Amino acid sequence: MPETESDHPITTMSEPELQGGLNRLRFAPALEPEFRKAYERHSLGSRLSLLVISILAVALTPVYDWWFLSPPAAFVPISRMIQFGIQVPSLLISLACCHPRLRRFLPAALILSTLGVSGGLFAQRLIGANFDYVVPFDFVAITIAGVYTMGRLRFALFFPWALLIVIGASAAEISRFGAVSGSFYNALSLTILFAMLSTGGYLLERTARENWFRRRQLAMLALHDPLTGLPNRRHFDNTLVQMVRAAARERGNVALMVLDIDDFKSYNDRYGHPAGDACLRRIGQFLATRMRRPHDFAARIGGEEFVAIWSNANPEDARRLAESLRKGIAELGIAHESRGPGGVVTASGGFVEVCAPHPVEAAHDIAKLLMRRADDLLYKAKGAGRDQLIVEA
Repeated sequence: MPETESDHPITTMSEPELQGGLNRLRFAPALEPEFRKAYERHSLGSRLSLLVISILAVALTPVYDWWFLSPPAAFVPISRMIQFGIQVPSLLISLACCHPRLRRFLPAALILSTLGVSGGLFAQRLIGANFDYVVPFDFVAITIAGVYTMGRLRFALFFPWALLIVIGASAAEISRFGAVSGSFYNALSLTILFAMLSTGGYLLERTARENWFRRRQLAMLALHDPLTGLPNRRHFDNTLVQMVRAAARERGNVALMVLDIDDFKSYNDRYGHPAGDACLRRIGQFLATRMRRPHDFAARIGGEEFVAIWSNANPEDARRLAESLRKGIAELGIAHESRGPGGVVTASGGFVEVCAPHPVEAAHDIAKLLMRRADDLLYKAKGAGRDQLIVEA
């Protein structure tokens, strides 16, 4: 099944912890990889636009050189060698890294492109001075600004390289041209621009992180039961359909158990609703810890009713796991003396399976049928005395 935000657990974090992570631009280890993956995915369109614009800007340099600037003839071959031998290839490497198979290399490739383009621009400025031809110093600043605003590289990743470019370009500018030529002011303006961009880049990433975290929490809350932390009915319905569809596509199987806590109304009447909530919470935690394979799934679908799903499990293993899960609730030893002296909370269940369902288009209908059959077996278990699992023959 494809991974979605709802597949990730709700992350509890105090406001001071959240603010600390935002200020450091780094979440806790459990969250940081998830954020980076989402950030990289959402940055792709902006980066593609940046690279296309940059490639066109450099590739069209001969046109506007001829039209507007008329560089010296001796300087033109050197300039073209830098443009088409360094700058354009470095940008094309980054563009190639936009391919899904190479995308993990894209941030590093963008840094390479920044170094190639800005370094090439400054090399043209230094060499052009030997021919009394001025390549604007502003082009270096434009390169850094473009990558900061459209490249959407994380602050900690881009800041050191941008700082290196600023220091190197400023030092070379002053060393080559001297303060009397205005190079000091060029270096100063670049430094001020870099400081402004760095501050803006930091704040933009901080805001992006906070928005991502808030959206993630809202998505989790919309699909999880607030009492137990388990997925809710809506999440369960969607997941069951996905599992059935995957089983149809892969010729696999899906096993489903519906669980209901026995005599839960009398439990609430005797111990009170806070104790009832604590009981459900403990059962929810138990179910969550027992679903160990990546695509095994447990949810609370209402009141005292829970479900568990196993995907592509051996049929005998699935039945054994279902009974172990049901019995495990009694083994928690939650007192329920309304059921008699020494009584504990137990559960009844109905268990069904479907193997290699077909066709894929009927996944919703098959999921509804599975749920109805499991419910029918659950009612049979209740009618037969409770505290048992009825397996479909």
